[in-house]
Amino acid sequence: MPTVLLTILKYFLIALIWLFFLRIARAVIVEMKTPSPRDDKNTKKTGGFYNNGASNQQKRERLKGKLKVIEPKEQRGELYEIRNELTFGRQPNCGVILEKDNFVSNMHARIFRKGKEVWLEDLGSTNGTYVNGKKITAVQIRRSDLIQIGGVVMKVTK
Repeated sequence: MPTVLLTILKYFLIALIWLFFLRIARAVIVEMKTPSPRDDKNTKKTGGFYNNGASNQQKRERLKGKLKVIEPKEQRGELYEIRNELTFGRQPNCGVILEKDNFVSNMHARIFRKGKEVWLEDLGSTNGTYVNGKKITAVQIRRSDLIQIGGVVMKVTK
């Protein structure tokens, strides 16, 4: 082999090794940062959840809706109430703690209300958040949508 080709291959290998280390560093940084919930202009923090000044009747109507775990089998049937804000991750301060799943980030995703709509937002997780099989950054969710966070699949129910 000519020495020019060997030199090019050598630099290509070095570049691949650097890209590998940069990818690992990025994953570590994403896992270590803990994003704070993003407040809308009209919200006030109240006990870990967000209240936009709605009446008690409106609050009761908003709190309707649940997430039902479909996968994994060990958790099948568990229900999580959709509140004004619900976070998912491995940290103990998350609303839904998924500490046994290695594909879940410390602060993986959150569900929050924006007016009458319910939104799901990925919080910069390493492995992503999926709704109906599509990777999302933020999307409005509706009844019967399937949400996947790591190996946990949940269905939005009434």
